[in-house]
Amino acid sequence: VPVRAPSVCRPRPPAALNDGSALPTGRFSFNVNGYVKETERGLQCTVGSPVSPSRPLWATVDKAPVLILGGFSKNKAVLLSDSDFEDFIAVEVDIDSCWIGSLTCPWSEFSSTILDAIATESTLFIRQNQLVYYFTGNYSVLHMATPGSTLWTRVLNRVCVGKLNPVPFSHNGSEYVIAIGRGQQKADFFLGTIRGRTRGRGAHRGRGSQPGCHTRIQWAVYIPEENKTLLLVEQERDNATSYHVVPAASLPLPAATEKSFVMLMGFEEYSDTPMVLRGLSYNPFSTIFYIWGNAILQSYDIKNYLFLSGFPSQSVIKYFIQSYKGEVVCVTEAEEVWFLVEGSSAVQQLYPSSAWSTYANIQLLRGSQDYGVNESSLSFFYNQEGLQQLVYIHDRSGRIVKRKFPIAYILSELRFIGFTNLCPFTVMKFRDLPKPQRFSRLEHYRAEPPVVTDETGFHDNKSLAVYQGLVFHLLWLHSDYNRPYADPVHDPTWRWWKNRKQDADYYLYLASTGSSPGGLYINMEHYTKVYDLRSDNELPEQIYLDKGDAYTFSVTLSVHSTADDSKGKPLDFLSRLKLTVVLSHPFNVGFSLQRQNLANWASVLYKVRRGAERGPRTGVGTTSWGPLCHRRPCRSGYRMVPVYVGCPPGKRMAFDITNTVQYTTSMNKRYFNCLSQNPEMPCFFFKDVFYPLFLIQDMVTGDSGSFSGRYTLKVIGAPTTASSERRDERGRLGAGPRPLCWGGGGGLCLWGTAKGSRTWQCPLPGDTEPAALRRWLCRRNSPCHDVAPVGLTAPNYFFLVAVSNRDVDTSTYCDYSLEFVIHVHGLQLSSTRKLFFMKVGARGRCPRPLEHPPAPHGRPENRLFPR
Repeated sequence: VPVRAPSVCRPRPPAALNDGSALPTGRFSFNVNGYVKETERGLQCTVGSPVSPSRPLWATVDKAPVLILGGFSKNKAVLLSDSDFEDFIAVEVDIDSCWIGSLTCPWSEFSSTILDAIATESTLFIRQNQLVYYFTGNYSVLHMATPGSTLWTRVLNRVCVGKLNPVPFSHNGSEYVIAIGRGQQKADFFLGTIRGRTRGRGAHRGRGSQPGCHTRIQWAVYIPEENKTLLLVEQERDNATSYHVVPAASLPLPAATEKSFVMLMGFEEYSDTPMVLRGLSYNPFSTIFYIWGNAILQSYDIKNYLFLSGFPSQSVIKYFIQSYKGEVVCVTEAEEVWFLVEGSSAVQQLYPSSAWSTYANIQLLRGSQDYGVNESSLSFFYNQEGLQQLVYIHDRSGRIVKRKFPIAYILSELRFIGFTNLCPFTVMKFRDLPKPQRFSRLEHYRAEPPVVTDETGFHDNKSLAVYQGLVFHLLWLHSDYNRPYADPVHDPTWRWWKNRKQDADYYLYLASTGSSPGGLYINMEHYTKVYDLRSDNELPEQIYLDKGDAYTFSVTLSVHSTADDSKGKPLDFLSRLKLTVVLSHPFNVGFSLQRQNLANWASVLYKVRRGAERGPRTGVGTTSWGPLCHRRPCRSGYRMVPVYVGCPPGKRMAFDITNTVQYTTSMNKRYFNCLSQNPEMPCFFFKDVFYPLFLIQDMVTGDSGSFSGRYTLKVIGAPTTASSERRDERGRLGAGPRPLCWGGGGGLCLWGTAKGSRTWQCPLPGDTEPAALRRWLCRRNSPCHDVAPVGLTAPNYFFLVAVSNRDVDTSTYCDYSLEFVIHVHGLQLSSTRKLFFMKVGARGRCPRPLEHPPAPHGRPENRLFPR
């Protein structure tokens, strides 16, 4: 638009489109802003620093119980929420806010703003200026080595921290946080590890002191599974700026083409727009790596990159949000919101857009409390329900509201004019799905409130307190069930009701007559573990596959076609519809598809099977289906499911004490139990052959069966009693003679030393067939070699035994480990003690006459028992 000198503000009437549409009369102003200038980093304000209301919400994915949001200008305040910001509290953090500026760590201006905030499963991290603090929560269930914090603790005291970067996923019980330096440490970053306590370690030191070359780390991404750190390094040399992904080459900004992407191979044309890169992002499920700034570069192997030319180079991304389920959202410095699907090259602008304005106006007309005329965006984040937006509505009360961002509505409106049908199909159904618990590994319990037997039937504080106690006891049984000995019935609630089942009819009779104690009736069938959930025709959130497992289901796509489309071509419209499967780790997960056209139903049936026959011992992969369709109120046609190949959680090995006693009795033709019997721990006779049997119990599905693989069994300790501390006893015995393990056929040598050596012999695989002989042997110098009897009973002993199938069993990906105590009685006396008792017996039969006066207190002096 031409600008008439000397004015920089020009009214402009709207022009007609000459298509018959009537436009209302009006004018708008075209203003030229002389208070900004264009630099290499984009538009910069010259009158000061503009306030950016939106900031990222960083947390460990699906693990952080509390979310924390900072970034409130000139306030030491953060927002804390344990409900995904359904509700929250504003907290002023209690930190010293000391100002430590120096030549090595220059800071242009002191600010009390909490600039970065990260929430992990156990710890909160914040950064104010160059100072980093952490606060540890009080979580007894995490078995942390340190108690919860009472004050914020400063960490990295000698480091000039310029930025905190999150690590979205934990690994092997550890969580991580990355700190990037500034000042003279601008080429350094530090990786903090959280495992019970927080500690930091330097991981990289750049060469920032070379003449004419200045290096600065912009972003860092840590991949725990591969123990690899990727750095986005900005290098300034001879007044030229280049970017490197370490290790990578310089990445200039390519020129956009008519296609939605450019394959960077070194032969493409480049534009004159300088590249401004701000950060990195990596999805471990799809193995897609992103570099973002005023461009989006996508890579599947961190070597070859695709330039997504649909994103404008005039916008600079401020933060990058991944759902880790196939969707990515970018928020720019101008508060623009962009959307893309992983694996696709199309980038769509969601806000500002005409579709967003239409949707927001409709919500205002409906009187929705989640929308306002004047509002500011605080943050975006993904949860189980999709993309969420946290906004501040400027009304009389000034409210902060969390609302679901309408991605499906906006995308369907943006594509409404371009397509007759928004999707090539109308209905997508999943059929023939297996029971979900075996593959999703989620445990379910049934806990209904007690029945109030009075006339009103209303609950009061007393009944609710009873219900709370019942639920607490049910959860306690769940956590306490992980014991080494298998119960006769594989159910955590079996011990609760085993002695009360016979009285169930009596309690029901009392409830029917209104005579229940306390006016409450508790039905024992309402507090059980649920093993037989049915599929709701939806794929699980994640799938776990063990060795040889396969997940099979069917997908039906019903086609929407007009009479003109299908006239004379009954199967032509079905041929346009295809199902695509993308595997991120094809070496871990196998896949097969079978297609069948159902012309009478205008549908296509796909039978899908995926298995882990070729999978490694541990691995992860994703499976996604296309095409993606945008139909209100939700998107359809696209699913991304993480597939974990390895040991499914919830499986354990247990000592089958019931069948072990029965089989040992049948094979030895006898069974001698201890005089003082313990039903929780039966005794085994020392001279009998020991036939241990083990079970593999599935805590999710309720399956329990004999272990048929190979294992190693060794004695690692000897507690004095069944309830003594086994760890301390094992450590004490480690200084003495070392135990031997199961032999090839000579039996079990307990605490016998190897010839010429005092080292622990390696364990040999134990034969799982019951015919294998396992006898108890207690040789010289072992604790069980010379055990003194108590009273008139034979000596007995407790052995701490460890069983594992690690490195010897190839039937499963699970590494089972089990420690349990075996009570053995009837041990033989050592030769020294036999001779001692023989001498005592002989002396007792032939007493000598007293040559000395009696000892004090009337006790005779016995020289066999010196004082």
